[in-house]
Amino acid sequence: MHAGDEGIAALEEVLCTTKAMTSLVLAHTELTEHSGPVLGRLVEFVPKLAHLDVSWNQLGPLTAEALAGGLVPGGHLVSLDVSWNGLEAGAGLIAAALQKGGGAPLRMLNLSGTRPSDEVTPPPPPVPYPPMLRFLQYSCVSAQ
Repeated sequence: MHAGDEGIAALEEVLCTTKAMTSLVLAHTELTEHSGPVLGRLVEFVPKLAHLDVSWNQLGPLTAEALAGGLVPGGHLVSLDVSWNGLEAGAGLIAAALQKGGGAPLRMLNLSGTRPSDEVTPPPPPVPYPPMLRFLQYSCVSAQ
């Protein structure tokens, strides 16, 4: 585990019980897949968390699954930045969570630099973006 994983794990109880925090920026903190479950719980249980930035880490599809699980009906997350991570096919899990009615009121989702999955699978059918999503940023970096 990296120092970022240990740090977020040590702060989990405090962060999950705070009632006033609206923004959490964990960009460039060396978080890995070990932090995925903690991030999912933060999204689900911090009542006023509106903005989460976990860009430029080493997060992958398991983290995307945990974050998607935290996008629950009645949630407060408005902005989610998971750019420049290795979410691979996990980005589709976040999109599927948004497609379900009554989810979090997400307005900004940044998937820039998200690497596509190396698996050879047919692409899913187009997903209509929820009407409440106002901004979606996505760019793909080709593996060279």
